[in-house]
Amino acid sequence: MKKLGLVLFCIFLTTSLFAIEITVGVATGMNATFETGLPDYEKTGLRFGFEASAFGIFTLNDFFSIQPELGFLILRDGYIVESNIKRTTTTMAIEVAVLPKINFNDFSVYMGPALHIIPGPQIYKVTKKGEELFSGEYGFYNRNRSVVFAGILGIDYTVPLWRGGFLFDLRYRRQFTMIMEDFEERANTVSFRVGYGFRLK
Repeated sequence: MKKLGLVLFCIFLTTSLFAIEITVGVATGMNATFETGLPDYEKTGLRFGFEASAFGIFTLNDFFSIQPELGFLILRDGYIVESNIKRTTTTMAIEVAVLPKINFNDFSVYMGPALHIIPGPQIYKVTKKGEELFSGEYGFYNRNRSVVFAGILGIDYTVPLWRGGFLFDLRYRRQFTMIMEDFEERANTVSFRVGYGFRLK
């Protein structure tokens, strides 16, 4: 009886694995970053950045799927230091994310964790009336120096085409780990992306 149960379980597991629909693809888009936890004298302003990622979608059934991603982010944010003087910072990051998704026909809603691996320092530039005054680097990220924990919330829409489809994606990304050691600065990003996913099976 135990052997029969084990055989049935193996058959069920194998059938479930083969029933998973797998889609792979790439996406790229623009993002806008704003920060929280800044000193009171600094007013934040939006700057636009870029991002691109490779993803896989493992569809378990009509309602649920899991989307792991590996992406590259260029995050830019700006501050109004005083009248006519602005500071812009640029941060590059590698993003690793796992996003559980709830599917509604061609729409999906997702939320999940992400890690931002920071390979280098922030680059900053200070301008006055559009002319550069000076620039440099911030090398004092959080104590881990290279890893920031974040969360992603988003919605996407798929336009079916051939064995896959074009994806239109709107997402909100929030960092939970402090960027700087000295104060509670965290980055928040709104992204719009377009991609294509190809169904393998």
